[in-house]
Amino acid sequence: MMIISKSNLYDNGRLILFTMPFFATIASLGLYFILIKFNEFRYLYKSFSFIVLLLMLLSIYRFLALTPYQYVYTNYLSTPKYIMGENKFEHDYIYTSYAELMKKIKKKYGEIEASKLKIRTCDNNLWGYKFYFRNILKTKQTLGQNADYVIMTNRNLKYRKMNCFQLFEGEDIVSVKRLGLTLSTFRKIKSEEAQVYNTEEWDYKNTEWFKKIKEENKFKKYKMEEIKKKYDQYRSQNKK
Repeated sequence: MMIISKSNLYDNGRLILFTMPFFATIASLGLYFILIKFNEFRYLYKSFSFIVLLLMLLSIYRFLALTPYQYVYTNYLSTPKYIMGENKFEHDYIYTSYAELMKKIKKKYGEIEASKLKIRTCDNNLWGYKFYFRNILKTKQTLGQNADYVIMTNRNLKYRKMNCFQLFEGEDIVSVKRLGLTLSTFRKIKSEEAQVYNTEEWDYKNTEWFKKIKEENKFKKYKMEEIKKKYDQYRSQNKK
């Protein structure tokens, strides 16, 4: 249904998580069948069974290597190497790696210095990560426009076809990685555009990229109105 309707996917596989038990059940039944019938298989089927088991072991390896962030798993068809998923998916979309990232910040700077750092998050949400800031860094999250540093995952930005890593460009001071792919990172803020993103000072409506998006949306709306008009004309002719 989603393929037919061309739905926009976000948050990795979040929209199809409800299908996972179904596929897991099918895979479990298949594995059970292989195990109980293995001695009865002919050589061709046994060879095929070995291939299935090898692929399963590869998946188990990746699954374990992502611990404790298994929900960022992507299969080998989409990403033969896990790092190839960079900028293709939103990986840590519920920010579970922030705790590990903040512990690394604390270790690098020390508890006292870390508590003095002016840190914002990419989305500038002051409530969602309050627990992490208070209990790990012993500080409060800084308002975006007043911050010197940012912690972030590769979540997509509002209105733009970019993610946080691309907006807040720079060197990773510390980061959380699995299989070579960065799940979350801590960087110095280097541009005014990044500094004011999603704050009260963010005047996005007067930016060139927003004006371009607005024009594109107007054109799409015009095209949809034309299609609807032709459809209504077609229906009224058929009724006659």
